[in-house]
Amino acid sequence: MICSHEMKGIVYGPVYAPQLGRSLGVDPLPPPYRLCTYDCVYCPFPPQPPGLRGTHWPTPGEVGSAIANALPEAGPLDSITITGHGEPTLHPRFGSLVAEVLSAARHARPGVPVRIVTNGSMVCQEDVRRALDLLDERIVKLDAAPERVCRAAAGHPLGAVIATLPLLRDMTILSCFVEGAVENTDVDSVREWVDLLAELRPQAVHIFTPSWPACEAGVVPAPAWRLDEIAAQLEEQSGIHPLVYE
Repeated sequence: MICSHEMKGIVYGPVYAPQLGRSLGVDPLPPPYRLCTYDCVYCPFPPQPPGLRGTHWPTPGEVGSAIANALPEAGPLDSITITGHGEPTLHPRFGSLVAEVLSAARHARPGVPVRIVTNGSMVCQEDVRRALDLLDERIVKLDAAPERVCRAAAGHPLGAVIATLPLLRDMTILSCFVEGAVENTDVDSVREWVDLLAELRPQAVHIFTPSWPACEAGVVPAPAWRLDEIAAQLEEQSGIHPLVYE
């Protein structure tokens, strides 16, 4: 994950994140508030006030131009990553956005992979899914106990989202663990998460805990030893070897 203070403008960075390496970030959401289908307890971005209107979505052309202008000065990169202060697949012209990002990236940095960090809630829409499959890597956020940790908005039932994820050509799973007022490191939550990942068979799994103050009062990072236990349980029961970021 990338912290909110690092996101400034459509293109920001390069910044370093353990899951992404040295990455040039692409934020296609309208500033300054979070626009998302989830209300995760550990999200560092402030929610959009109720009833606020008039936000301006960057056009695909604006995003492509911003990337093209940034890449010559970006230095060495491990990735170009579409992410942001919310859910990037909510962009009303997401397919065109992906086309512009890929065009700019392939022209200036043909060897650098283009990734996205998404919560997967829009995968149910075929046009979004087709656009996601054009990217080099789909990093899908899927936490244990998502009902109480992610808190999906009405219209995005978690069961339907999870059932649609296998339609992607492949995916990397990114899972956050927290404790305190809301937690998902308990035995039952971890067991259900392990069983789900064993069914999904992602190409990779990344486990982390927040390194920033959580927005939800009383939510705290999970201890390193518990992350290691969870990783060992996943590997033992599914054969999947996750990467742990503490």
